[in-house]
Amino acid sequence: MEKQKAILLMGFWFALLVTLLNIGSTLLPLLTKGGFSSFILGFPVAILFVIMLVSVHYYAPEEKRIFSLIGVAFSIACVALLGFNYYFMMCSSRLGELPALLNLTNPNSIIWVVEILGYGFMGLSTLFAAFVFGRGKLAKTVKWLFIVHGILGIGGMVGYALEWNMTILLGGLIFWDILFPLMTLCLAILFKKELKSNDYTYTSECPSK
Repeated sequence: MEKQKAILLMGFWFALLVTLLNIGSTLLPLLTKGGFSSFILGFPVAILFVIMLVSVHYYAPEEKRIFSLIGVAFSIACVALLGFNYYFMMCSSRLGELPALLNLTNPNSIIWVVEILGYGFMGLSTLFAAFVFGRGKLAKTVKWLFIVHGILGIGGMVGYALEWNMTILLGGLIFWDILFPLMTLCLAILFKKELKSNDYTYTSECPSK
């Protein structure tokens, strides 16, 4: 029972941290009139997202862990890509003026390709992990938020490759800024609710009802 409690507790705190840091990475650039703070906070968000997905994996019932494991695999690809981008942008000031191919302000740069691909893998990770959730209104809400987030991430990846209008892609990014913290916050609430209920029904070691 202590193992199940530790999994839920870890899931709650990491989902909450991802939520708060993501909101900070969205709002701080607006307050400071610069994007540097977004990269500083975005870097740990990408790392903590993987740990959050690992918590989801161990939260999942045994028969559904194949989906959460695939989600974790895609989340690792996500953090490799986004982590590189965020760290590169944090260090870019010492590199002097960047060429267009390495500049985030250029939507045709390598940085944009890596960024879009990273969010595409993030979408794939939540799309697969969504199948872990099922019972109860809150669990179903988390499930559908994971699915919508997955579709949005994959859609952005496909749309960028097919050269969709940038207005559509930027509109999707604005929607993501709302959807992602809502998704992770609902996940944190779900973990917290199960902690309070002392009912660890999703873990493989607990008998199903």
